[in-house]
Amino acid sequence: MIIAGSGPTDRDGNQSNMKNNSLRLLAAELSNRGIASLRFDKRGVARSGPATVREENLRFDIFVRDAERWARFLADVPTISRLVLVGHSEGALVGTLAAQEVQVAGLVSIAGAGTRASELIRAQLEKSEMPSRLRSTAELILEWLRRGKRVEKVPSTLNSLFRPSIQPYLMSWFKFDPVVELARLSTPVLVVQGTNDLQIDITNALKLKSAGPHVRMAWIPEMNHILKSAPRERSSNFATYTNPDLPLADGLIEAIARFVLQLGT
Repeated sequence: MIIAGSGPTDRDGNQSNMKNNSLRLLAAELSNRGIASLRFDKRGVARSGPATVREENLRFDIFVRDAERWARFLADVPTISRLVLVGHSEGALVGTLAAQEVQVAGLVSIAGAGTRASELIRAQLEKSEMPSRLRSTAELILEWLRRGKRVEKVPSTLNSLFRPSIQPYLMSWFKFDPVVELARLSTPVLVVQGTNDLQIDITNALKLKSAGPHVRMAWIPEMNHILKSAPRERSSNFATYTNPDLPLADGLIEAIARFVLQLGT
């Protein structure tokens, strides 16, 4: 079962202004190796639009419960020999939490964060070209949210990140430490990390690996965040996010297929 990443992402790994077909290609390539998959539009996106939750009522746990329901659906399909969750980016944490509640044969974390989301956002702010005064305000708001306290007055320039209606969701997301949650599992885990991922760097994968001996690693040379081969140069790397014709990075499918098929031996 393939779980999409952050934002309004559909089952193919696309958003309205960012079509790359990453998850669609992943499903197709796994099928070529005899591995069936289910992927679904996130709540409120595409065919799941009717299930939209008002933003102020949205919580991270809702996405986890959705994943659990889909996993239980698959677990009851008699032709499925073993169930493996594959989460991309934010979906890696969703999959980790769902695997604590549903019996699965394994978990694959692709480009998953190794720190709380609050720390991830803080690191992204530090790397941004945001004016220093505005960045300081953003970091202050982030700290308040990390402590579980809402901020009613947010500068308009920071509304995309911290508007009051999204704050309950952010706080519900910030409470999870991916390494701690991964350590709760006993099922085999494969952490897949691209060396040219500019959104989630390799230190995140190393932190996830420290969760325990049940976690193994697969490094994919030159793979970026949307599973394509890309240079480290920023503009060229991000240009791949809107090119659905690019194939998946070499070595990705082989690593995942090998892990999944070995679970049955």
